[in-house]
Amino acid sequence: MDTEQKLAQFSKVILDEVNEWCDALTKEADETAKTQFAAAETAALGEIHEAIRKEIEADAMASSREISFADLAAKREVIGLRDRLTQQLFDHVQERIEAFVASEEYTAFLQRSLRKHLDRLQKGAVVLARAEDTARVRQALEALQATAAVEADNTIQLGGFRLRDGGLLLDETLDERLAQQRAWFTEHSHFTVDAAQ
Repeated sequence: MDTEQKLAQFSKVILDEVNEWCDALTKEADETAKTQFAAAETAALGEIHEAIRKEIEADAMASSREISFADLAAKREVIGLRDRLTQQLFDHVQERIEAFVASEEYTAFLQRSLRKHLDRLQKGAVVLARAEDTARVRQALEALQATAAVEADNTIQLGGFRLRDGGLLLDETLDERLAQQRAWFTEHSHFTVDAAQ
């Protein structure tokens, strides 16, 4: 088996491990969020419904407007709790990403990600990375025998890179991936409260 095949096999193994890690992280995050939200929602809604019931019993002649205000306040409280739990979840995910970026696996991850764009790298594209990642990106490019320029980009906070090829900007940053996961989570987790009711 020649070196390139070994490198390809090694890269595949690492990519599989990172994908498994990402899948496990996403699954763990979804399960944690569902568990935390279910418990918090049950407690908050229980307290809210008890308060509303007592208010109705104490003052049966209360206006529907007052009840609507109480219900709206309760929903705002649940929305605030949901937002805090979501933020805690994504803060935890960001900490795990930061630990990954500090590990040796990160350089291999950069190399796998750059390999996907090897044709652009050979044609003079510029790789934009965090200042602290430029050496790792150069190392990955050397391993790929690519001669692309590397520039620091202080808008990248977590890691990864952007690839500028003429007027095209490809975003392979961990910042963008986390933002996409957050958007996906918001859309698909059913972790919402209908404030219009």
